Amino acid sequence: MRKTVARVQVTRIVVSNKATPDAMYVCICHGITDSEIDRSLAQGCRTVGDVFRQRGERPQCGKCIPDLCRRTSPARGGRPSAPIGAAAE
Repeated sequence: MRKTVARVQVTRIVVSNKATPDAMYVCICHGITDSEIDRSLAQGCRTVGDVFRQRGERPQCGKCIPDLCRRTSPARGGRPSAPIGAAAE
C-alpha cells in the first residue's frame, strides 16, 4: 500500500506594514490607524468624509465615526464634521 504525504509550505503573510508598533487602530473594518489619520489631516483632510474619500472607502460598521469626528474637529476649527456623502468645502 502506498501512502501519499502532503507537503505544506508555510509562507509568512504580511497584511500591512503601515502600522507602527505604537499605532492604535481606529477603524478595524478598513485597518485605519491613528497615525494614518494624522497623515491624512496633514495632507489637507478636514472631515471624516475627507479621510474616507482620500482612501477610496466608505464607513462599514460606523464604530469609528465618533473617534474620527473628535480627531478631525481641530482641523475644522471645532466645527461639526460634514456628512460623509457631502461635497468637500
